Amino acid sequence: MASQRSLTPQKTPPVPSPPGSRKLKRDGRVVVPPATLLLPTGTVWLSPMTALAIGRRADCDIVLDDPLVSRLHAFIVAGIDRVELEDVPSRNGTYLNGERLTGTEVLRSGDRIVIGTTEISGFSE
Repeated sequence: MASQRSLTPQKTPPVPSPPGSRKLKRDGRVVVPPATLLLPTGTVWLSPMTALAIGRRADCDIVLDDPLVSRLHAFIVAGIDRVELEDVPSRNGTYLNGERLTGTEVLRSGDRIVIGTTEISGFSE
């Protein structure tokens, strides 16, 4: 009898960036709305004064069907002059450039956001 491969994702933390790489990436331009968020499923447009909820719940703006993602996991908030990423205290955390996010962080061009097994990047227009 052939063994059956499990399709259940294993809880594995994202691979951290090499030491010093976050500082280099954080030197990019601040992401200013209007901006685009690149997801594996497509592009999301972010206009000024907008907030997007990210999570597993069907009523989230960005729904991630991933058991490592909380029902409400994080927010991306666009102000007038910047875009911020805010982690809702989630069990598996939100990662920015390989480091676990605590609180809110202003996004910079080239930042890499990882929520569960999904990577999101943000860019200014």
